Amino acid sequence: MRTELKVIVACLALAGLFLPASQANAMTSGQAKRAASETVRASASYQEMASPYRLKVSSCRANSKRGTTCRLYRSAPSPCALGGPQEPDQVCVNTVAYRAWTVRVTASGKNASAKVVAQRDVIGKFEPSS
Repeated sequence: MRTELKVIVACLALAGLFLPASQANAMTSGQAKRAASETVRASASYQEMASPYRLKVSSCRANSKRGTTCRLYRSAPSPCALGGPQEPDQVCVNTVAYRAWTVRVTASGKNASAKVVAQRDVIGKFEPSS
């Protein structure tokens, strides 16, 4: 009986060695969304916006090699509300505008680290679909 138990324990230990590293550092979709949102909110491009609208996550897609890629956006009441340098003769009209971010989230142990890898301003088009 004792040798059978040792064999079972040894098999379980060996099985743990062969688990993919991605499973060991796997993160939930909620963790990825949270890390991406916190990173965007801390960025200067988010803070310079004068918008009453909240940040929205349009998608998060897991990729085992590169972590999780999340796309987020925040609407603005006009292009001028996107912030940044204004032209002296610029006229702000009420038209559809939003700023979108692409964030790469990777798992590091129990924590997730995130980095903004792209940002773009879109004027005259509706918000991305969720």
